[in-house]
Amino acid sequence: MLELNFLILKMIFKSFGVEKQYDTRIENLASHLWLMKYRVPPPITPSKKGTQTDVGVLPHTDMSSLTILFQNKVQGLRVLSKKGNWIHVMVPEGAFVVLVGDALEAWSNGRLQAAEHMVVMSGDKERYACGLLTLPKEKTVIDPQ
Repeated sequence: MLELNFLILKMIFKSFGVEKQYDTRIENLASHLWLMKYRVPPPITPSKKGTQTDVGVLPHTDMSSLTILFQNKVQGLRVLSKKGNWIHVMVPEGAFVVLVGDALEAWSNGRLQAAEHMVVMSGDKERYACGLLTLPKEKTVIDPQ
């Protein structure tokens, strides 16, 4: 996952014509691997029928440059569209999801936008996900170049 992360970042820097900045930006990144477990939502009672949503993770953007997610077969990822609608991301088995984070939005001067996302649980199976985040190290100045 880390190699994929750096390959994607290198492609982005090259496409923006700033590949000379790649090495200095990358040396100021730290990598964090998160393992996440989302529990099965409680059963819907007759009094709550039609009203229950079980948010596993509230809407947010990541501070990272990139976030790479890998999950089991249980879906649940939602991404906010530019029009303000939550889109259910159907992730094929064995695929990775790549999300732009706040740091990359700043570096690209807004040309790439951090993806606001959340996890909504339903069904009767637990969801597992593995997330790799590459974050600027502490005291790193994040600015567009």
